[in-house]
Amino acid sequence: QAFLNDVCKQGYVIAVADIRGTGALFGHYVTTYSAREIDDAVELMQWFSEQPWCDGNIGMYGRSYLGYHQYQAILGASPHLKAIFPCVSTFDRPAVIWPGGVYVKSFFEDWFALKKMCDTSPDTARVDEDGDGSLLRQAQCEHANNVYQLGIANTPYREDLDPSSLGMALPRGHPPTPVGSLDQLNAACMPTYNVGGWFDFSPRCTALLHANLNSPRKLLMGPWHHGQTDGFDIGAEMLDWFNHWLKGADNKVMAKPAVTYCLEDANWNRHWRTAATWPLPDIGSSHWYLHDQDLLPSQPKGSSVRTTTADQRLSMGTDSRWKADL
Repeated sequence: QAFLNDVCKQGYVIAVADIRGTGALFGHYVTTYSAREIDDAVELMQWFSEQPWCDGNIGMYGRSYLGYHQYQAILGASPHLKAIFPCVSTFDRPAVIWPGGVYVKSFFEDWFALKKMCDTSPDTARVDEDGDGSLLRQAQCEHANNVYQLGIANTPYREDLDPSSLGMALPRGHPPTPVGSLDQLNAACMPTYNVGGWFDFSPRCTALLHANLNSPRKLLMGPWHHGQTDGFDIGAEMLDWFNHWLKGADNKVMAKPAVTYCLEDANWNRHWRTAATWPLPDIGSSHWYLHDQDLLPSQPKGSSVRTTTADQRLSMGTDSRWKADL
């Protein structure tokens, strides 16, 4: 991502770490968000802090899986982690896996298939020291034990344990999603800048993360899909955030509005707005009730029954947020 070049020019070192058992790394992948990932994150940060190019202050950035992983890292209580910048992270597992109570089967099948390809392909990027590819081949032999099955299909309740994880999904006894770890996250009071997209598959998660944390925090919601930030200088936002929390810069970043969001009109013109809180202070809620062919603003008297036939051949399509069959 090009904006990371600007971050480097400000004196930061960017370290890219893959999950154990993925890509060119040794070991095997147990399940999504395993307890080992917390230990690995803490160990990596300790190693970084001991290097001559590090002053001991570390921030984290990443999107999707690596956005959620930053919340896991907070639970590891590393003294070196000073601030995080997660993008399109999840908040509540059922909201992502079972939206509206429907398991998003094809999405996760595609995700695991892509992951398996990245973990086993001979074209996977090698580490610098692996000139002949022998280290990559050794690592991929260990990937033969990776878990690619959809155990999450059998975990419909919020804090169910993935049966394929052999008991390793719960990080240090904490529930495996931020919604189940709010007490621990709020006790840590980690400065957090959440970034989300209105066209992402779960913009609600990003908004809920911001609304439920009590740490110093900011929220950016743009007209983007999963992890995109086109049309917005995300590098400048990140630099302001990390300069303040890692370097102690008096840049008044926390004096600026806590929420930045974008609206699009009927002609797809973008209009950026700011607010002090989320949900927005002038937003209310309304209840509507189904009745015959209408929606009523008040609960109707008596009862109304409407019969319809579900066509199971219908789909959300191949270019939806989920690519899911219903």
